Amino acid sequence: MLANSNQTQKLSPELEARLNELSLLKNGWNEEDAVQTNPDAVEAARNALRHLSLLRPFQAPSIVPTFDGFLQLEWHNAIRSLEFEYTPEMWAILGVADVNTGHPIYNTASAPLIAMEELEKFYFWFSTDELIWPSK
Repeated sequence: MLANSNQTQKLSPELEARLNELSLLKNGWNEEDAVQTNPDAVEAARNALRHLSLLRPFQAPSIVPTFDGFLQLEWHNAIRSLEFEYTPEMWAILGVADVNTGHPIYNTASAPLIAMEELEKFYFWFSTDELIWPSK
């Protein structure tokens, strides 16, 4: 549930620092052929996190760079994982249930970059006992 969707949420200093750190990555940051971080990916991640951080409860994700210059937001707990990967066209979404059982269940979806309500549904699936993967 949103705490107050009308307010502009500031990110925690840790999330803001991580996004700033990732924005400074240059070509070859992995000592091979990784591409520098796309500024649009950083801004899209910042916007998504501002929105999602209004949810209660909110768990800060790991934010990792991809080799093609984009970013991935990752949440993990004992039974589920959720990943939002930025692409210029959309958010690519992966959810894994029963991650530690030896029989994981993989779910995929996509959402427009500006569809914060869609991302919220997937985050709700991750952070609750909701059994059904959100779909359109």
